[in-house]
Amino acid sequence: ALRERGLAAERQYENASGGQLDLALLCALGQLGVNLGDTPAAPDAGRAGSRNEVLSFTESAVADNLPEVVDTIEQAVRRLGGPASAA
Repeated sequence: ALRERGLAAERQYENASGGQLDLALLCALGQLGVNLGDTPAAPDAGRAGSRNEVLSFTESAVADNLPEVVDTIEQAVRRLGGPASAA
């Protein structure tokens, strides 16, 4: 669903603090982490000057309302300056 909207996500991404995210989207101004399940993710300090955000969704929320979940992720990517360029 994310690829259909032009968003590339890394799966099972290890963040700078050693925690693991189910998905990570690298954005122009930072990183968006996405965790699925009932355990909220710890925030990642990331690199200096960057903004990082972590969203958590239950598996039932994804199964029951995927379009809304993808909209929420897409809005967060926009807040973080859009997808990082592949330069």
